[in-house]
Amino acid sequence: GGPCLSDHVLKLYEESYRGVIKACIRSRGRQYLERAIGLLDEMRSQQQRKNPSRADLICPATQTYNLVLYGLANTEPSPENAERAETLLREMIAHHERGGRYAAFCSPDSNSFRQVITAWTKSRSNASAAENARRILDEMISDFPMLDPDASTFNSLMTLYLKLGKTRE
Repeated sequence: GGPCLSDHVLKLYEESYRGVIKACIRSRGRQYLERAIGLLDEMRSQQQRKNPSRADLICPATQTYNLVLYGLANTEPSPENAERAETLLREMIAHHERGGRYAAFCSPDSNSFRQVITAWTKSRSNASAAENARRILDEMISDFPMLDPDASTFNSLMTLYLKLGKTRE
């Protein structure tokens, strides 16, 4: 059959969480970023507590993860926030690899990878940040060939390479 009422209600719950997370991220303050991460954690813990075969899970969608990834990349960029962003991306990739209903809902897209690359390139201007950003880009290209990196993904990496004086990368 078609979607049932519970699917509609669960989508509304997810969208409500996403709306609050978006407002927190737009506030651009560290305490609001932490609140957004707390809300994402709340959604993730609900999903982990319940039986994964049940249809009444409030799971964060790709767009919700991407909002938090954006916040980690742009609100007080740091190596710690870049690591947190990469951890969330790894979680999304794990859901994608497991397959099933939830995988289609929260698989990483090109924006997910771009935000993590941006988090690394903004974290500090050193070779380690450049290597991490390049590793994420290479992983996107090799493991997710259906996704295309956009110009801003390449620009953030090129800007960091230029700051480091690496014009041949």
